[in-house]
Parts: sequence; C-alpha cells; structure tokens
Amino acid sequence: MTIFNSNSHSQNERKTNEPIRREQIHEISVQHHVKNKISQNALHYAVAHQLPPLKINCQPEVKDHLEGTNLIKEIFSYIHEDFRKANKSYNRPIGFDIWYVDKQGAFICFTKEIELFVYL
Repeated sequence: MTIFNSNSHSQNERKTNEPIRREQIHEISVQHHVKNKISQNALHYAVAHQLPPLKINCQPEVKDHLEGTNLIKEIFSYIHEDFRKANKSYNRPIGFDIWYVDKQGAFICFTKEIELFVYL
C-alpha cells in the first residue's frame, strides 16, 4: 500500500509525493491521536481490557469449585455495603468476570471494572 504525502506530518521532513510506508502511517496516526486527545471511551476500553488478574490467597487452601463459589459469594456479601458507599455512582452488579482456583488453592480473579479492581 502506498500513500503519497502532500505535506509533512512528522518530525522527519519528507518531500511532496514521497511514498509513505505502513509504519509511517501508524506513526502519523498515533501522533494525530495524541495531539487531539484520546476519548474517554478509548481510555475505558484500554483499561478494561488490560487489568491484571487479582490473586487471593486462602488459608486453608480452596479445595474445589463449589467451595470457591461459596467463598466468592461471601467475599462480595462482606464488601457490598462498603463498596457501594465508596462508589456511589457505580450501578452494576458487583462480581468478577472470570475466576478460578489455581493449583495452590488460591483464587485467580479477573474484572473489567476499574472501581472493583481499585477497591480490592
């Protein structure tokens, strides 16, 4: 794919009608978005899809999924009132998107909700 540059968009000066490589197109696009601010939706998407997992170590170790389910319910029951006080505008259900028990009997939990991630 070849696009011709009609004026210079980056710090490297290019002559008119000089072909632009794909890498340069990406660079120009990134510079454009940085200069023109990134939307809140884009920031939310980036954060929501990049949060690391939470690891909850349990003593004694969780033995199976049923025991884990009951403990997760208890955790959210315990934090519910305090979480809602701290996040008054949060109106979605409180919970993990995905969780599982690892080989060491700990919970590995994933959430896309930044409020819950920060709270925990």
